[in-house]
Amino acid sequence: MQVKIKKKKFILKLSDGIKFSKISKDFNKIHINKNYGYNSIYGQNIVHGVLSIIFFFKNIQLNEKIDFSRININFLNPLNYNEIIYIKQTSADKNKANFLLIQNNQPSVDINIEKIKVKKKIKTNIFLEKNFLRVLKKISWYTGMIYPGENSLLQNINILKFQKKQFGRKFKVLSKKLDSRLPIINNSMDYRHYKVNFRSIERPYLKSKKNKPNNFLISKIKRCKRNVLIIGASQGIGRDLFNLFKYNKKIIKIATYFRNKIKIKSKNVVAKKINILKDISKIQKIILDYTPLNIYYFATPKILFNKTIHSQKIKDYKNYYVSIPLKILSKVKKKDFNFFYPSTTFINFNKSYPYSKIKTLGEKKVIKFCKKNKIKFFVHRFPAINSRQSITLTNPENQNLNEYLMLNKKVIKNMLFY
Repeated sequence: MQVKIKKKKFILKLSDGIKFSKISKDFNKIHINKNYGYNSIYGQNIVHGVLSIIFFFKNIQLNEKIDFSRININFLNPLNYNEIIYIKQTSADKNKANFLLIQNNQPSVDINIEKIKVKKKIKTNIFLEKNFLRVLKKISWYTGMIYPGENSLLQNINILKFQKKQFGRKFKVLSKKLDSRLPIINNSMDYRHYKVNFRSIERPYLKSKKNKPNNFLISKIKRCKRNVLIIGASQGIGRDLFNLFKYNKKIIKIATYFRNKIKIKSKNVVAKKINILKDISKIQKIILDYTPLNIYYFATPKILFNKTIHSQKIKDYKNYYVSIPLKILSKVKKKDFNFFYPSTTFINFNKSYPYSKIKTLGEKKVIKFCKKNKIKFFVHRFPAINSRQSITLTNPENQNLNEYLMLNKKVIKNMLFY
């Protein structure tokens, strides 16, 4: 099967996503709302699955006397804006061709095209035919806005094309959940020459758990006599810990955030907007102003638990988990403070992964520095705690910090530096 690839790579920008939202009517916030994307399990906006397919089709052309009979698309990993997407042909024979869209060294979309011979020459790119594009846009709109809607992902699209019109001008979509216990939805749609089956998923999202800590945990929090500085208090474990410290009315709680503003009016709470990559001097001033205190370091980029990741992500990890904690410690090492450095049990099982290697290095560097400078510290490896970092399709909900500490009394004592 002869397929011409015009360009072997392309980049999609947020502006492309916004434009596609307008023409497809798929305004799902995961694609176009920056703050929503930042707080999602991906830590950023992701590309409409259908938009990546349309751009792929723009860059390939079949032989003039070949049309397609079937296209099967599997979405393996979400695609990010502003990062190169490579087109790679992985196989081809007389009747079909297979392609991958690759980003950050990992396969993201698998596309299989089956051909059919036609008598007449095809003068235009058959993948940009208006009715075919309507089908793709309708899939995006239905999945992103109707069912499952806001928390949705496309997993698979299978399109069968007939040479003669089989169906009417109106889109007909039928949906059925495979099992009430599973987040997978099978959908079917008929339109003109096209019969389509597509599978969607109810995307997991962070559900706030407002369980009240038990009396033991509250009593330990109230016994803390030092002010606390929580770096990264607007989400995840940092937010859970900040909410715990609200039970202590006697100490000052300094909570830093970057994008998610902390809106609390209390004389004992100080909220500071801090860009951890640039504002080390601001952190230093806070420590000088409020010592003696306990420092809790929860600043983090979005974590990718993958075996191979992009070089920029590795650089981010080194900054957040090694360089910045050491900079903070070195600038105030002679002051009266204790330092808590969180880690994860993930690195116990996947030691060769980039995240694991860098987090392990961060642990070692922090421990070495604190011991050398006689700084009281505690490094602890948490299991999966309910946050955007740990939520996956297989683990849509984990225990939160309160639940974990109520079952692990020794950990809270160490965290409070008694």
